[in-house]
Amino acid sequence: MNGYEKIVSMMKQSGGDGSSPITLGEMKDNTVCKIGKLELDPDDYFINADIKDQLKEGDSVVLIRYTEDKYIILAKVV
Repeated sequence: MNGYEKIVSMMKQSGGDGSSPITLGEMKDNTVCKIGKLELDPDDYFINADIKDQLKEGDSVVLIRYTEDKYIILAKVV
């Protein structure tokens, strides 16, 4: 199962019960992402290579929880 298939599988498992692992975050700077009160350092997430060098303070991003302590930054949203 490749990475995209794992993401789709996780989305299907979450169903429509409001426990979706997909969330919005905000970049505090070009490397630190904040989800509510939780701050993620680069060790705490993987990032889509297409947006890695484009993020800056204040950008909104879509994240998915990958494991208990790892996230994936999927996209920048406007």
